[in-house]
Amino acid sequence: MEYVAREKERLIELKNRELVDLRNKLQTQDRGFEILSNFKHDFMGELEKLSSGFKLLKNYLTDKASQNQPISLDDSLLRENTDANWMLKEWLPRYEKRIRAITERLNSEVEKMKIEQEEIHLEEMDIEISLNQVIKDYSHTSKFTIEVLESTGLEKIIIPFDRQLMTTVVYNLIDNSAKHGFQDQGMKYKIISKLNIANENNQPYCAIEYMDNGLGFPEGFTFADYVQRGKKAGSSRGSGIGGDRIRRIIEKHNGIFREAKTSEDDLQNKDKEFPIHFEILLPLT
Repeated sequence: MEYVAREKERLIELKNRELVDLRNKLQTQDRGFEILSNFKHDFMGELEKLSSGFKLLKNYLTDKASQNQPISLDDSLLRENTDANWMLKEWLPRYEKRIRAITERLNSEVEKMKIEQEEIHLEEMDIEISLNQVIKDYSHTSKFTIEVLESTGLEKIIIPFDRQLMTTVVYNLIDNSAKHGFQDQGMKYKIISKLNIANENNQPYCAIEYMDNGLGFPEGFTFADYVQRGKKAGSSRGSGIGGDRIRRIIEKHNGIFREAKTSEDDLQNKDKEFPIHFEILLPLT
């Protein structure tokens, strides 16, 4: 009888897990359909605007060909319209910019759907060992150094995380620093990651601080902009999805990604030495 009871409990637990997995998959599908529906609405609107513009261009070229006249960038796409905005030399760059924006939006939405559809394969990992394994990929560079500091006094900190997504988070952080913050060739840059245990709302977390002594965000660009999809810092040629991707992966693991809290006493010194200072909180096992 004891065996039957244990087997019954095991089967019930197995069924409960299957129901949770099914619910999560359905929620993921719903989010995917919502993203696709919103994007389709916006995308079709942009395509209609582009189509109207290209019809004007087609009519202009057709008229020029039928009249055997040369094409001039000073010509207007609208007959008898002297508005400079419709001159070819103004219109073409504007439409090129619009097409580029639509392409970037498309790439961004595809990336968003990929994140939503990603399945998490949790495994218990020693965070210090895992981080050190990832940063070995940057051991060849002389542009900056990376150091992981463990300050808890514990032998190890174990967290449940998807190993591949952990690698994605670390790569995004380091690559953003190297690409946008480490611009002075004569400067020796450094990235420091500190590990600790923190309590947030009476829940224990593994706290991972990320700091670098690069340029920091440009004026007018904030952390809120960094984690917002599509927001770019200044004239950056980046995709504007790096910070958003990090945030989504961390939140997918029930964690928190934010700027590190700093006391008033050391705020100025911290900003001078480490303009970039993030904090990732991940639930402990």
